[in-house]
Amino acid sequence: MEEENIAFEGGITPEQGLEKLRADRGNPETVGGFFYTLMAEAPEEMREHLEKQAGQIIAVGHNIGLAVAAAEKSPKLKAAFQRRLKELAVRLNSESRIPEAYQDEE
Repeated sequence: MEEENIAFEGGITPEQGLEKLRADRGNPETVGGFFYTLMAEAPEEMREHLEKQAGQIIAVGHNIGLAVAAAEKSPKLKAAFQRRLKELAVRLNSESRIPEAYQDEE
């Protein structure tokens, strides 16, 4: 089966996600404002590490939103996108299973 690629414009990098996070620092109504409120008392090294991760998450969320919007324009792309999401969900579910020894007995 031929793989479908979803092309979209306007994607952002993790560095741009970090810039967005930092730009929103003073606005409590934004993710950036909430993040920096939570991190106010955190050690600088921890905050810097979590900032980088938050920038990556912001970029991923933004880019996935663009991909979903692009996929909505074509039934074929939409079906391919949904199929890939299901495959990812199955893989993540199988990788995160609780070992049987730790499961409650029924």
